[in-house]
Amino acid sequence: MVRIKYAEGQTLLTLTRAAIVVVACLCVGGVYGLVNGLFSTATSARDAVVDIIDAETSQTIEGTPTVLYFSENGAGGGVTSIYQVYYITGKEGAYGLVDAGGERLLDDIYEGVILLPHAYALKQDGQWRFFDRETMEQITEHQWDEAEVLRADNGRFIGTLVRVKKDGLYGAVNMRGEISIFPNYEDLQMNSLQSAWPLIKVKQGGKYGFINSAGDTVISLSYDYAAMSTVTVYADENDAEGTEKPIVYVLSDGDWGAIYRNGDGTSSDVDWSVEPTAEVLEAYEEQI
Repeated sequence: MVRIKYAEGQTLLTLTRAAIVVVACLCVGGVYGLVNGLFSTATSARDAVVDIIDAETSQTIEGTPTVLYFSENGAGGGVTSIYQVYYITGKEGAYGLVDAGGERLLDDIYEGVILLPHAYALKQDGQWRFFDRETMEQITEHQWDEAEVLRADNGRFIGTLVRVKKDGLYGAVNMRGEISIFPNYEDLQMNSLQSAWPLIKVKQGGKYGFINSAGDTVISLSYDYAAMSTVTVYADENDAEGTEKPIVYVLSDGDWGAIYRNGDGTSSDVDWSVEPTAEVLEAYEEQI
């Protein structure tokens, strides 16, 4: 039997459905005898195509599923959400990649594979490098000791940066490997509240603060500890549910305080009357 790829099968199925619609319209016109045989043939063809597609998509792919889930600006305006499933193949020290149709994209030769919207971050000889997915040409000359993306529980990318490490210091690059934040920090943590307050927690000289995706300081690196969380704010006594807003808890010389996001995106002064949550205290105690 001729093997039909998934995309080819879908096209054939679409044409078959169109033929069925045409035949059905002829039936409505009263030409029953003429089209009865055609209708049976078209229906049989449709069923055959469906069987082929089912067999194609139900094939077992050996590998670990990984999701490419992100949003980008559409060509005609608006935002397009992309959701695709791929499979990491191979074993430790020799990984590769295939798509959901079983097509081999990367041979099993890499120590690590990160699939990005238009690039791969690939680890070889202990170093991470960024390659264009279409040409497989290395995008930049930079090599990194570590590379990591932040994802939500459903696999969606959080933010547009990749955390990287070089010579013991952390920075961040965009999803094509171009440097956004130079590796100058002892620690760098991208948070999951990107849509509410897109800040990045950093540590330098033993002090904590927050920067934005361009590397500009938003909350000064002057605190013994800092952590982003959320707080529920009520407009008035009739506001039963309230609104969840981001908050940054900071610690300085044993005193805790809180910093809020102003309407223009800047940070407020420290409110030293606010106590941290139990979760923030627990996180702080774990790192000391």
